[in-house]
Order: sequence, then structure tokens, then C-alpha cells
Amino acid sequence: MEQLIVLTGPVSAAKTETGIALVTRISRQKSPSGERLMNIAHFRPKESQRSEEKIGEVTVSKSGMKVCCTYIDSIDDIELHIDDEIDGIWLDEIHFWEKGESTPVVFEKVQELRKRGKLVIVSGIGADVKCDPICTSFGFLLQTADKIEHLLADCDWCGKLYSASRNVYIGGDMYQQGVKLGGYESFRPACIDCYNEVIDLSSHEKILHLSNNF
Repeated sequence: MEQLIVLTGPVSAAKTETGIALVTRISRQKSPSGERLMNIAHFRPKESQRSEEKIGEVTVSKSGMKVCCTYIDSIDDIELHIDDEIDGIWLDEIHFWEKGESTPVVFEKVQELRKRGKLVIVSGIGADVKCDPICTSFGFLLQTADKIEHLLADCDWCGKLYSASRNVYIGGDMYQQGVKLGGYESFRPACIDCYNEVIDLSSHEKILHLSNNF
């Protein structure tokens, strides 16, 4: 069974940038056959597409980095795009593939791919704004990963560097939000102290006021 690498963290934690750098390094290595360099395919859910991206062309990170990518509706659609020439697969924003799912469909596909000799990289946020697991697969993926990189962002509320591990939703009632597409305009990274302060506030207006002061 091939390796599984998990990249996770809140919004603005450079998950996509880290994935791009990782895939770049791996692509310089020899394939298992030794006859060519490693070929890594990158997949994202169509629902996660940002406005500046074009289907089937690129993923654009929040910092502006770009990488070739294929957008698919279902995790099983991967099979339409891979063959024996693909040595590894990067699955980005995996939580979007499990909206409303009670079974770990992403984990099951990952295990299948690894048994077929494919290196797998997965990335995404592991918890929602209530700090509940955002998709069924994440716990299984963390337990079976060969390498886990939990990335941190700078806290948008107090400014402390590399301290934020949680998300605050500022577009409405944060307790009504599950998997939702959005960037900095909707979600802000927070350290644990600022997160606890924000969720204790009684109204959305106070959250916006606190947000606008940092």
C-alpha cells in the first residue's frame, strides 16, 4: 500500500501553496518503475471552484499561486481521468465531496487508490466553525496517514503569527454553517483565545465589529 499524506488547517493556512510545493518536490523523483519522473494528478470538487478559476485548467491559491487541476463532481469521477501513467493523486478540498454523506466515501476511495499503488495526498479543513469534524473521512484519514501536516494561520483577530487553528464565519449565524464555499470575505482564522471570545458574543453585529477592528 502506497503512502498517504494529509495537509489540514484553517482558512488562510497555505494548504494549497503547501500542496503545490509538495507535488513539485515529488514530481522530481523517479517513478516506481524508474523509467520516468513521478506523475501527480490534482483533483478538486467542482463546488469548490473559485471565481477566478476555469474548470479543468488551474487551481488558484489565495496567494495567487496556480497549478493544473481537474474539477470533478464525485470522488468516483477520478477513475475517468487516471491510468497506469499516474503515480500519485492530490485530492484538494475533500470536505466538499462528503456534503450530506454519512459514509466515508473519500477515505474508501483513498484506500482503494493506495492499494493500487498510487501515492495519495489529501488536503482540506478538518473541522467546521463549531469545531465539529467537517466530513466523515477526516478521522479515518488522520489515523491511517503516513504523514500529517497541520498548518496554522495568523490570527485575524489579535494578529498573533502562526497561532490560528480555527475558523470564524462572519457572513451570518456561524452555528448554522456547515460546508460552505468562501474565502476571506466569509471566514477568518482565529487562535483559540480569540475564537472563544468571538463565540461568546451574542450577535453577528458584534462579530463584524470585532473583525473590522483587526
